[in-house]
Amino acid sequence: MVVEITRRLYQQGRTAELGNVLQHRLKPSAAFTPAVLLQAAGSALRRPGADRAQVMREVKDAITTNGRRRRLSRKPNFVPVTGHRDAGETEVAEDVAA
Repeated sequence: MVVEITRRLYQQGRTAELGNVLQHRLKPSAAFTPAVLLQAAGSALRRPGADRAQVMREVKDAITTNGRRRRLSRKPNFVPVTGHRDAGETEVAEDVAA
């Protein structure tokens, strides 16, 4: 699906968005919208010799991953600072770190 999505973004003149995603300037969800995913899936399914089961697995995985990320970012569960502040010994000398 990644190849098909990249092809779609290129056809739409949106390759700069792909570069911004790869350089962490843009969230993947901003460039790879559900509409882009469905269009790419349709193109991939229409290709001669396409493994339709594989395409559908990739679409399912993308939707599942996106849903999980959205759910987790809605209510983040942070680890309490107490008990995790000291990470133990490091290779940095104590006088340099202070």
